[in-house]
Amino acid sequence: MRKLFLLLVAAILVLNLPMFGQDATTGGWTLTVGAGGGVPVGDFNNASNFGIGGVASLGYVADPNFTVSATSGYLHFSGKDVTSGGYTFSTAVNIVPILVGGQYFFMPPGDVRVYGAANAGLYLLSYSASTNVSGVSVSGSTSESKFGVSPTLGAQFKAGDKMNVDVNANYTAVFTDNTTTSWVGFGIGLEFGL
Repeated sequence: MRKLFLLLVAAILVLNLPMFGQDATTGGWTLTVGAGGGVPVGDFNNASNFGIGGVASLGYVADPNFTVSATSGYLHFSGKDVTSGGYTFSTAVNIVPILVGGQYFFMPPGDVRVYGAANAGLYLLSYSASTNVSGVSVSGSTSESKFGVSPTLGAQFKAGDKMNVDVNANYTAVFTDNTTTSWVGFGIGLEFGL
């Protein structure tokens, strides 16, 4: 419950940023849409293969070198066949992140900008598994919501007056019950100035 409260407070701050002082280089909004993938690491790699999905992010330029954002998307990890109790299960994991964060640019506005970002928030995880028992297909699914973080490094390349190509890599850690569900991700997208 505490994590949900912190996420709510962060969302309220993001939505109220337009009330802060603005000048010619701040106060603008950005919309980023992109596609990406992830390679499971640690215990998550034991049951999942490569993941693929998409993401959208709404950002507010609080300073020429700092943007705050709210991000959501969808990521699907196909599963590996897992054997347990003499049965082989096919598994899959679907993940919907709901994150808030900040993006700091290490260089002034220009044609190429390198940045570091930190995102944290709620991850909605949906697990499914199926097997064949004596010729009968058996399947089941479950879901949970967990807190996670995703530090990111990336670069933006100017593609127009109000458009940038964004390329990034991240490490995501979702704090599940007995272990951490984690992956190394990468993405490419377009950022539009609104």
